[in-house]
Amino acid sequence: MKKNVVVIFKLFSSLGIILLLIAWYLYYKSFEFKKTALKTTGKVVELVTHHSSSSSTKMYAPKINYFISGKKYFYVSNTSTSSPLYQVGKKVIVFYDPKNISNIEIEGLTSYAGILFLSGMGLMYLLIGIIPLYLNKRKKEKNEWLKQHGRKIKAQCKGVAIKNVYQVNRTSAYAINAQFLDVSTNKLHNFQSDDIGFDPTPFVQTKETIDVMIANNNFKKYWVDISFLPQEG
Repeated sequence: MKKNVVVIFKLFSSLGIILLLIAWYLYYKSFEFKKTALKTTGKVVELVTHHSSSSSTKMYAPKINYFISGKKYFYVSNTSTSSPLYQVGKKVIVFYDPKNISNIEIEGLTSYAGILFLSGMGLMYLLIGIIPLYLNKRKKEKNEWLKQHGRKIKAQCKGVAIKNVYQVNRTSAYAINAQFLDVSTNKLHNFQSDDIGFDPTPFVQTKETIDVMIANNNFKKYWVDISFLPQEG
């Protein structure tokens, strides 16, 4: 895996961790607020609608009235959803700060919608970053084992293939193809090297064979030796 691709996956992982930390902080803040807040019962009197800033989707936010010391108050939730989380007439628990009655939270999904959204996004970015890095690490460990303990065979060099698995800076990855005939079983085995960040064609045109390390007689576990190629600058 190319270094700049590794950096991108690490950035995804870091972003995921940051979003999860923000979600945890918001949850902790809400939890601490509700420990000292007072409660009253409110009622959904209206679903305030507006359109999403990024699309024409209609969004709904509950408008709630509630009473504190006999005085009536109204509150419109800061959280809007494409599907209403509450129906008009539904009773809800309202938590409020006795020192600042405008500081309130509603019991239910509305209170946690932002936290759930951030948690979901954070988990998604974390997995996008971690899984490829983990697989790349496992692959490196497997290759190191094969270098030390694998059985070397001489495979016929079959040229260069362009791989479009990913593109970075509009450049494609390349790989060297090789083939080996196991005369003991009369089976033909195909191999492909790890990704190469430049076209190695000039360096393999004159090569008839290339070294391949296999795990004992398991031709599916292999490593193509491309150490003869120059290092990228």
